[in-house]
Order: sequence, then structure tokens, then C-alpha cells
Amino acid sequence: MNGGLALSDEGPGHPTGDVSVYAGALGVSDNIEDRVFAGMFANAYLESGIGFHLDLSGQWREEDAGFGALGISAELSPGIRPKIQIGTSTDNDGILPELFLDGSARVDLGSATGTILDVGSAYRDFRNGVEEISIRGEVIKYFSPFSDGSFMIGQAYVSGIHADPGSNIGWEARAGVTYVVPSAWTVGVTVAGGQMAYDDVTTLVGVENDFLALRPHISFSLSDRLELFTQGEFLTSDEYDIAGGLAGIKIKF
Repeated sequence: MNGGLALSDEGPGHPTGDVSVYAGALGVSDNIEDRVFAGMFANAYLESGIGFHLDLSGQWREEDAGFGALGISAELSPGIRPKIQIGTSTDNDGILPELFLDGSARVDLGSATGTILDVGSAYRDFRNGVEEISIRGEVIKYFSPFSDGSFMIGQAYVSGIHADPGSNIGWEARAGVTYVVPSAWTVGVTVAGGQMAYDDVTTLVGVENDFLALRPHISFSLSDRLELFTQGEFLTSDEYDIAGGLAGIKIKF
């Protein structure tokens, strides 16, 4: 759901960016509490190449908690943008981290290849004493447009996570494809699989849970600056199943 920039008509030096607001719900099997969530994220970019980023969210589930993170990025050279983020949450034992640190870099290889690389690493420290370190990488490929101007986007993503004190390791791999009709609509699907790694909130015993997920998504452009988006979540795992999704609105400026 991360959006690109919209060119501003407010004059030279005016920031460009986007704000997205969303809400959703997930039904969980095996007598596990269902999950309701809502949030917003925003990106603003100055003419100098400096970017500012905000992520706010709330969850209502086994524990109710809110999360917030601030970030800054910079275009060091054409096509290369590193970003750092720091965040925290309201009081909870193990749903959301007390301390969140993230560093990433996006490399645009140019229109000749239509390829973007995104790599990063994150650290999460929870109030119950659990710590997580993760690494991730993603490749995004824009394919040549069809005769009517529509085009395809392919995505491949992989991540790994280490949770301590359980000392268990998890991973996720996913692949997706999106069909884009510019200024009209998009439709796509992502397939994901892997192994969740986390520590039980009460016992701190390490849990490794194999899963497979299907995530369809669709969006509609209402104008040059306004977009509606939806995404489904259908997941099956060794421990439980999940079905649900979210809907939101994105405003570009």
C-alpha cells in the first residue's frame, strides 16, 4: 500500500507526498480473539530530497495497544534513498514493541530496467523481555506497458527473523503480481508462505508456526489525488487460521 508521489501544482518548493487512512478486521480460529485494527501513514518529501514519514496504528485483540513511529529519509543520489525509523507503543506485554528501530534503503535502477530494490533490518524490544531482529529484501519490477497503456508489476520479497529468549528463527517468502490501469484501477494478488517465530506472551516459550497466505488487493482512482484501496487476508497455519481484510483511502498532495 505504500504510495508514490503525486506532482504538486502549488508552485516550486511545495512538498509532495501522500496520507493513507485504513481500518480492518481479522477473524481467527481455535478460540483465539478476533482482531480489529485501524491506522494511518503519511509521507512528505521536500524539494531538497529530504523525506518525513509517520506511521500510527491501533489494535484491539488479546491486548489493546497503539503504535507510532517517525522516520526520515534522504535522496543521497538519484535513485538511492536510505530511511531510518523509530517507534514505540502504548502499554502491552507482547503485541507491539516498546522500542522499534528500522533502517532501510531503496535503490531505483532506472526506467531502462524498471527495477527497484528495497533492503532493510529492524529491531523490536517488547515489554515482556522478548527481543526480535529481522532482515528483509524486496525486488519490484515494472514491465513494459501494453498498447493501451496498462502494465504489470511483479514483486518478490523474503525476510528472516530471530526471536530471543526463545532463540527461534522465522522466515517469510512472498511473490505478487499487479495489473495497473493508470488513473483508473489496479488489481493483484500476493502469495506468501513461511514460518512465524515468536515467544508465547505468558510462558516465553519459543513458537515456530508454519503458514501459507493469500492476499488479493484492488484499488480505484477517484481523481488524480484520491484513491480507494482494499486488501484481503486469508491465512492457514499449524496453530490457527485467519480470514479478513482492510479498506482505506489515500490522499496525494
